[in-house]
Amino acid sequence: MTMQYTLTAQTITIVDEQKNVHTLSIGDKFKQVLDYLKAGKIQKVLTLLSPKACVERVIKGIKILADDAIEYNGKKYTEREYCGLIDYIIQCADRKTPYDYLLKFLDNLSLNPDTNSRINLFMFMQQAGIKITENGYIASKKAVNQDYMSHHDRRTLHKVGTFVSFPREKCDSNPNSACSTGLHSGGSAYVNSFNSNSRYLVTIIHPKDVVCVPKDCTYQKMRACLYYIAGELDSNDSKVWDVAFMSDKYNKILIDFDKMKVINEKAEYKAVEKSIDKQNKKAVKRQIKAKTPVKQNKSWSIKTISRNRLSLPSTIVKMINAEPGDDISLVLEKNTFYLYKKLPKGMEEECVYKVDRDNQLCLSEMRLKEIGGGLFFKVSVDKNAIIIQKSNGGK
Repeated sequence: MTMQYTLTAQTITIVDEQKNVHTLSIGDKFKQVLDYLKAGKIQKVLTLLSPKACVERVIKGIKILADDAIEYNGKKYTEREYCGLIDYIIQCADRKTPYDYLLKFLDNLSLNPDTNSRINLFMFMQQAGIKITENGYIASKKAVNQDYMSHHDRRTLHKVGTFVSFPREKCDSNPNSACSTGLHSGGSAYVNSFNSNSRYLVTIIHPKDVVCVPKDCTYQKMRACLYYIAGELDSNDSKVWDVAFMSDKYNKILIDFDKMKVINEKAEYKAVEKSIDKQNKKAVKRQIKAKTPVKQNKSWSIKTISRNRLSLPSTIVKMINAEPGDDISLVLEKNTFYLYKKLPKGMEEECVYKVDRDNQLCLSEMRLKEIGGGLFFKVSVDKNAIIIQKSNGGK
């Protein structure tokens, strides 16, 4: 049952979830009560006017207490210790919207030894538009130079697929220090403060590794002692980021930060491997294990993956001697794509792709429609080019 209320200038009558009726005097708290009601926080009105009326309740494994607190996994977490986060979890529980990821985030944040970070991190993330992954990590953004070196010191390399660390004891935890020692990342507004020739990276951070939320930059950046460079975005457009975040690559990533190891880093490879026809699969797996290139002049029928994209596995990409971070030129001729690491003289490229950290290439559905689209594509290698043509099936 959703709580209902009747409001007058002097009193408010609330019918709670147990159908108990509470008629309470508002006194000088009318504006505060009105703000809570507009925000849909009727439970907060009960807490404000009559704390004793707020009975403890259990919803999906969490015990919601009367003093702006919850009990989860035998631990008590208060709104004062985790500003904004506990209140938001309670709202989600009352509205029956997903909040498992928030509980994981809370668990992770509780490991942070810095009091300021525990108190202010969630509110900072809400204001900056920084996302929380399914496993309770922080997914923020970072701007770097074209050579992937830090804008700040021009020495720290931010290569996709690597961890970047800085000794925690050397990070400045003072929130009044505007720009100081530590690894910076933030939301779109912070990233936009750098020049337009920047590269835009996705950083995955464990909440325990956030050292400080500075008070400058309108709360758009934070300092950490460790993060993982999970990928690169085509632009800093918030819509591009919203779509990219929902992929398994970012939202479902699972990391052992203590060992600095990505646990499910092969998830994308496995999805690609399944798209290779059965005839070639065993041979490809043997070549991957041996770390040797597949023989030239071989062809494959590869099926598209989610959102009708075509993903080329590393074994094929290596055949043109391409490595992670290399630029690959795409040429379109007579309903056929040719992918070159080094574009031959006299040819004009349609676009340029970058080899990802797993040494793979991925073509979008829109791009594939230029050669007819479909579910299957014939992929072969001839000299220095990967050749892609539409196929009639998985034969």
